[in-house]
Amino acid sequence: MNKFINALTMLLVFGFMTSSVMSARKLVTITPEIQEKVKKALPKDFIKPKKARKVIVFSKSSGFVHSSTSIGNEVLKQLASSTGAYEVVFNDNPSEYTAEYLKQFDVIVVNNATHVEKAFKGKYKEAFINFIKDGKGFVGIHSASDGGYATWKEYSDMIGGSFKGHPWNAGGKWAMRVVDPNHPINKGFKNINFMFQDEIYIQAGPYKKGNMHTLIAIDAENDKKLKKHTRQYPISWIKKYGEGKVFYTCFGHRNETYYNATMVDHMLKGIQYALGDLEAEMILGK
Repeated sequence: MNKFINALTMLLVFGFMTSSVMSARKLVTITPEIQEKVKKALPKDFIKPKKARKVIVFSKSSGFVHSSTSIGNEVLKQLASSTGAYEVVFNDNPSEYTAEYLKQFDVIVVNNATHVEKAFKGKYKEAFINFIKDGKGFVGIHSASDGGYATWKEYSDMIGGSFKGHPWNAGGKWAMRVVDPNHPINKGFKNINFMFQDEIYIQAGPYKKGNMHTLIAIDAENDKKLKKHTRQYPISWIKKYGEGKVFYTCFGHRNETYYNATMVDHMLKGIQYALGDLEAEMILGK
């Protein structure tokens, strides 16, 4: 019995230490060198906004902290200043996300913030979801889909899926396929099939192929990670939620993703789609 208690105690301590280490991970410091890398990746081709646009970014994790989150924010900041596609506000205080406060914005971006269901409570959850449902936009980057779950089902429904592991881990290069090469958001991709190094999620319920328009997915024919593909494994997609437009991409775990011109172009076009400035077809089940 004592051995069992000791083993259980060690397991609990290890779990607590692991959780503490994850939450204590530091964001990458944005140096002039990083700013220059981001600058070189910025797209030259973009849509002129129909009117002044304003985007709010939430990037505070309530679980695992991605150190690259700060670089993602730098990309969003530089895209705003270099293209004029939108004005950007960074606000990690969920208690300010009231229905009245959100009226000034066109899109909410959740940049790598894990477990948003722990951050937003009560009326702030309602204001967040109604913002999109009533006709505004949402953009999710990487671990934006690692949240919602049973305690905020509407959030997972809105994105179109929820995190259920990443067999395609950050250390490998993975076979990917541009599912819809003619789609405006995919315009920057030169090849239909390509290899890319990043951490890619498996999406679980409420994921369903017929509920979204898949832009990029794991290339089932060339993927050597999963022995058997019984479904599509999407990486980027668009969908509707009520009257609002949703763009999600799983790219964005690694620092290097934000220095890649094709990926930054993909993200900007997804943002401009959610803003309503990039006209693009959305076909459920694509």
